Amino acid sequence: MASSNNLSSLSFMSVNVRGINCKYKRHRIFESLRCANSDVVFLQETFICTDNRKQECESDWSGQSVWHLSKDLQSKGVAVLFRPELTVKILGTRGDSEGRFLIIDCEINNPTLDKTHKTYRLINVYFPNSPPQRASLVNILTGLLTSNYVIVL
Repeated sequence: MASSNNLSSLSFMSVNVRGINCKYKRHRIFESLRCANSDVVFLQETFICTDNRKQECESDWSGQSVWHLSKDLQSKGVAVLFRPELTVKILGTRGDSEGRFLIIDCEINNPTLDKTHKTYRLINVYFPNSPPQRASLVNILTGLLTSNYVIVL
């Protein structure tokens, strides 16, 4: 898991994309994200709900990515995209049945800054609007935050 002194070597971005099933929109968003030059990008509301569409998205992004599918074509779904120059080893992933959160344990090496791999727990959450549903999700996530070294965006 990442300690705060390791965080200075990586940059993070979080974006609610409000759906990227449309290839043209997805290409525009991915191009904007490439220009932003963040190391790790957290996407919410991807609306990606099939393996075929997930594979299209993985092909369109030039770096490594991890996707958690939505059950609903009009909401939810989260993903984490890594800058192509990073070396990323996924150690484990976990998500909920609704496509609202994705937890990734991974090792990341940024070769432009150092040669050592650092271990991170990345958590990407798309919270529901309903207060009772939001409270329920907070309770679930609280039980999963067992480390002092967690990044939540």
